[in-house]
Amino acid sequence: MKRIPWIIAGLLLTLAVGCGSFKTYRLPVGVVNARATFPAIKYVAKSMGLQVAELEDALHVRLDETAWVYYSIQNDEYNMVLHIDDDLGESERETKFSSIRLRAEEVWNAAMEIKGFAPPPSCALIIR
Repeated sequence: MKRIPWIIAGLLLTLAVGCGSFKTYRLPVGVVNARATFPAIKYVAKSMGLQVAELEDALHVRLDETAWVYYSIQNDEYNMVLHIDDDLGESERETKFSSIRLRAEEVWNAAMEIKGFAPPPSCALIIR
């Protein structure tokens, strides 16, 4: 019975990603150690009052009513995927991506301080 919430969360994620814009940034932690970062990210996000959903290979953090960040293991990469609703115009979307990227990196950097990882000065943008 524990699989049902994961299946529902996966379906909701699929619907959400299909109905919005996203940008992907590679994180500086290998996939072997990626899951070890989840507890610290979850702790930081919850301490900031953010909603968190944990899946087997991803941690989803709701940054506001229109934006999520997915700390996600995808194939051989550990990525930070920013997702926003499509209700915004092009210029508003870029402004929104900039602001949520700062918030997502704030969560990431605080979590890496807890874990003892050295956070990078900035993540590389990978457009898919």
